[in-house]
Amino acid sequence: MTFGCAGSRLILRASGGGAPSLQCRRFARRGLGPALPSLQYRVVEWPSLVLKVTLLSRVPADCGAGCGSAESRSCGGSDGRREAPCHAGLRESAQALATARRRTPRAGLLPEKNETLDHLISLSGAVQLRHLSNNLEILLKRDFLKLLPLELSFYLLKWLDPQTLLTCCLVSKQWNKVISACTEVWQTACKNLGWQIDDSVQDPLHWKKVYLKAILRMKQLKDHEAFETSSLIGHSARVYALYYKDGLLCTGSDDLSAKLWDVSTGQCIYGIQTHTCAAVKFDEQKLVTGSFDNTVACWEWSSGAKTQHFRGHTGAVFSVDYNDELDILVSGSADFTVKVWALSTGTCLNTLTGHTEWVTKVVLQKCKVKSLMHSPGDYILLSADKYEIKIWPIGREINCKCLRTLSVSEDRSISLQPRLHFDGLSNLQTSQMCHCWALERYLLYCLTTDTCI
Repeated sequence: MTFGCAGSRLILRASGGGAPSLQCRRFARRGLGPALPSLQYRVVEWPSLVLKVTLLSRVPADCGAGCGSAESRSCGGSDGRREAPCHAGLRESAQALATARRRTPRAGLLPEKNETLDHLISLSGAVQLRHLSNNLEILLKRDFLKLLPLELSFYLLKWLDPQTLLTCCLVSKQWNKVISACTEVWQTACKNLGWQIDDSVQDPLHWKKVYLKAILRMKQLKDHEAFETSSLIGHSARVYALYYKDGLLCTGSDDLSAKLWDVSTGQCIYGIQTHTCAAVKFDEQKLVTGSFDNTVACWEWSSGAKTQHFRGHTGAVFSVDYNDELDILVSGSADFTVKVWALSTGTCLNTLTGHTEWVTKVVLQKCKVKSLMHSPGDYILLSADKYEIKIWPIGREINCKCLRTLSVSEDRSISLQPRLHFDGLSNLQTSQMCHCWALERYLLYCLTTDTCI
């Protein structure tokens, strides 16, 4: 005799036609195994070979009916065969459930399914529950990023913003691997931050690290934690002029001195007596200064001696620049002029006029791209005042005219600060916002402070 379970009923199948009486209880316990306690029941129906028994209540295993005895555990069916193990009983239950599905109206299947599943789970041991858990995870949790082809995964990732991508990297090692391998996503993220993308670098981890470093830097700037501050003590009056290069900082002061500092250690390397400094620029051997006394001077670091003195301006000199290859020094002054000097002899080669305000910045730089008026390798001279930036030719032609004038507003409603930068590709100037001119066609781009790093 074997049994099955459907809902709250036990179905006992007998090999003969006799009534099972107490032996059915033994079979019920033997088929279910030790996980199911002994049961009280009453006979509901007994057609030919199928006995339906309604469960009344659960009773302790040692109810006295012999269900928990060694004899009952070792007994067999009416044909003398030993009962099937626990999993055989569960298999019979599944067969009974299939039969019930065919006989029960569809609308009533869901509650019966749930009750049957609950009952099967209650009968299962640790091994069966672990097997069920593993299979349910496969059926219910599908990792689309793992299952999709890599090209489709990259296409989907392109629609997400970088912050969401970084959050997705925390989901699993597989997600982090796929997201980190998408070069285009991280290149686009860096480009949106203003980075120039080198297409020859295709390593996705490189661009992800660049993006993370930039984001960290922006957060530090916002929280005022980006820089460590220290004081360089040595001047006895106002410090007006600064110039930084390769870890060295030059300072010019109203105390008639200029000093060269090692930024990493805070130590003063050189200190020389000069005039009042409004502008400074230096290299390893020399220092060039512009002064409020309307002159420019060149000094030697090692000895502190003045090697050249440039006289000719009628106003304070606010900016200087020079190039040893061209043997040229340029200066911008409060007399509205830009002067070009021979660096080695101190001779004035040319005076450039056209500014209507103080010339607060001059830059002498080699061009790196082909523009409307210059080729790569040509030197460009730029000068800036309060409202305009002028581009000049490098030559000795008297009264030469500027090649081009760049302005932010025609009505001069926007004032420029004396912070002109030129790297050979584009020049950058600041006011209430950043203004960038691309050198190829001198197109103006305005950047708000929210888009600047």
